[in-house]
Amino acid sequence: MTALTILLQWLHVGGAIFWFGSVLYADFVLIPVLQGMPLDLQRTVGSAIGARTSMILTPASGIVVLLGVFRGLTGNVRLNHLFDNSYNFTWLVSLVLAIILIFYSQRILNPVLGRLASTDPGPPLEALVSRIKTLATGELVFFFVLFTLMIAMRFGY
Repeated sequence: MTALTILLQWLHVGGAIFWFGSVLYADFVLIPVLQGMPLDLQRTVGSAIGARTSMILTPASGIVVLLGVFRGLTGNVRLNHLFDNSYNFTWLVSLVLAIILIFYSQRILNPVLGRLASTDPGPPLEALVSRIKTLATGELVFFFVLFTLMIAMRFGY
């Protein structure tokens, strides 16, 4: 293993930890705390956090996926054998799920977060916050599946 390979693996794993950890923190700490605040404060704080999160996690998630592709193609993955063994197939499924996860975050979750600042207090804001919580839970499910696949690949599956 070369120094470059070690560095790229470190960046890939570190970035994935940051990406997944940020989602865990948001789902289990930030969202519950926000839900306990007055609706006006939920809107103000939530929209600021959402904007900052998107600005940081969008490039981080892209880098994680690109490094995963690079590591796979320069490591054990053979494109002409994607369906011939479990490791290659698990890598392919992981790649597809990671791309879907980025799409989900960018095209489904983030636009809803972006509406926080412009939503009127009361039932519309309550409904929006509830929708955000549901979408964040969906994102978390994607991550748990992806994380499980990463563990499987570590053990050669």
